[in-house]
Amino acid sequence: MTLESKINSVIALYSNGQIEKAIEGVEALIKDYPNEALLHNISGAFYQAIGQLNESLDSFEKAITINSDYAEAHYNLGFTLQQLGQLEAAMKSYEQAIAIKHAYPNAHNNLGAIHQELGQLDAAVKSYEQAIAIKPDYADAYNNLGNALRELGQFDAGVDSLKKAIAIKPDFAQAQNNLGISFQERSQVDDAVKQYEKALALQPDYVLAHHHLSIHKKYTASDPQIAQMQSLLSTGNLSQSDRTRLCFALAKVNEDLGNKDEFFEFLHEGNRLRKEELNYSLDNSKILSSTVKKMFSSTLSLSYEPSAIQPVFIVGMLRSGTSLVEQIVASHHAVYGAGELNTLANLIEPILNDHLAKDKHNLSAKTFLS
Repeated sequence: MTLESKINSVIALYSNGQIEKAIEGVEALIKDYPNEALLHNISGAFYQAIGQLNESLDSFEKAITINSDYAEAHYNLGFTLQQLGQLEAAMKSYEQAIAIKHAYPNAHNNLGAIHQELGQLDAAVKSYEQAIAIKPDYADAYNNLGNALRELGQFDAGVDSLKKAIAIKPDFAQAQNNLGISFQERSQVDDAVKQYEKALALQPDYVLAHHHLSIHKKYTASDPQIAQMQSLLSTGNLSQSDRTRLCFALAKVNEDLGNKDEFFEFLHEGNRLRKEELNYSLDNSKILSSTVKKMFSSTLSLSYEPSAIQPVFIVGMLRSGTSLVEQIVASHHAVYGAGELNTLANLIEPILNDHLAKDKHNLSAKTFLS
């Protein structure tokens, strides 16, 4: 039997759901062919499938050691590192995969996702657009591009991208939900509700869509969505984030129905889970605030081109009337109301994280102006 036929036999075991036997088979082949990079790559994929990410990592690294130009192994290594939360290392692996094989849409898309998670939105958009240029029917990339554009405040372009994702893949529940978020952020509540309902029609166990829909919906006791959410919450295989969302959604249900005891019960449990998930530290917040003060307390001599556009920042606590103030000010013909933008946070957060990591407390003129 040739090596190719042996590999096919192992892959057939995996395809039939016999993953443990498939792993045993590929490990046996590695003993006979220790310098075959393909076998280590397959081994890594099998371990990845059962959640043994450290073993998966070792396998992909061995494949790359044997063949440094193995683009797929670099990509798989990047994906594993991304799952482990090692984003900088994952980014380098994707970049290496792209350097070897430029027309690699999945690598461009995943690289975009890392840029987006790190708040590097312009870079994320470029990566998604590159993925789409290589693969024009790439629904996932259109979906991700739509989200990144929305975060950049380019709502119309973001909506167009999400609609393209849905046109390519009509049963794409995640894109339907994301389109709902875009409509919601533009205060088009009826359109948002329709999108969340479409997402749930496609995927009834989509907890995020249940939660989003609950915010805008007035529930009656006969609403079938209530039983769906109760059933989902009773299952034991939910992530903590999903359990939190369902608790808040069911709190809203019971608030609408006038069930005060149940309302507070779900609200309390949702808050408990969310507090546990956030793992908030007052000491860390104090360090962060102190670092921000130090970073922006130094006097810099800056040279820059003046602008006729002057920003006006409206600052206040939640529900204190800041949106109303914005509307009043924006009613003047010379003022544009920009809404709640994340621009400053997206610009400052990477710099702040870098300064915290290096224990630096002063901004240089170059950093400030970049």
